[in-house]
Amino acid sequence: MKSLLARIRSQHPLLQSIYRCWQQALPRVKNCVICHDRSPQSICAACEDYLTRNHHCCRRCGEPLSQQIRTTATCGRCLRQAPSIDKTFAPLIYQAPLNKLIHDFKQNRQLPIGQALGELMVDSLLQNHRHNHQTMPDYLVAVPLHWRQLWQRGFNQSAFLTQLISDYCGIPILKGLYRVRRASEQKHLTRQQRLQNLKHCFTLKRPLQGEHIAIVDDVMTTGATANTIAALLKKAGAGTVSVWVIARTPKPSSQAPDSPA
Repeated sequence: MKSLLARIRSQHPLLQSIYRCWQQALPRVKNCVICHDRSPQSICAACEDYLTRNHHCCRRCGEPLSQQIRTTATCGRCLRQAPSIDKTFAPLIYQAPLNKLIHDFKQNRQLPIGQALGELMVDSLLQNHRHNHQTMPDYLVAVPLHWRQLWQRGFNQSAFLTQLISDYCGIPILKGLYRVRRASEQKHLTRQQRLQNLKHCFTLKRPLQGEHIAIVDDVMTTGATANTIAALLKKAGAGTVSVWVIARTPKPSSQAPDSPA
């Protein structure tokens, strides 16, 4: 029956239009990806309250700032050594229950979770831009995976989020950024080791002419990958480079309060 309806809709544009209108008129009730209760949103209001907002953070690197210095717009390390990133938008802090959601999305290819987090990210982006009267970037760009890693994982979570944001916000996607070398595992490296590890990993096969580019990814940890790409984009002629991520990792308690991870 479903295949018959699909053939009828494909062969009759009027019926296809009527079917779309009928679908849009139906109440959109979903299951929350966290508690699995029925909800009009992919993340219900109660579960969204459990996600920790990154209200007070460095405008350059997005790292959460401590209570004592939360009025400071830029953290100490970014003041001492300005990154290639001009600003970071990270609406959430990477901790439970968000860390498990992102892990299931990225490692277990749970695309409904990615869709829910992407929609939450878009809502936060639009609210932030309206509140601060900011203009949207000229292009979005996904953090590319090496072809071996893409083959092993089966998809690129950054490209998934980039396409979702592009579809919702109407921002074109920049093509031509590739990962040409696969860096070794970065999980246990320091920020300086990560920067060294990422040298010559990326290439951009097109010039830029002063555009504002937003790099899209799921989580920002030390910012080494985003900063490496930002430096490459600026070398190619980008005027401003932002980073848009779902979440920023909190700094380890052993670090100074103004020092990003």
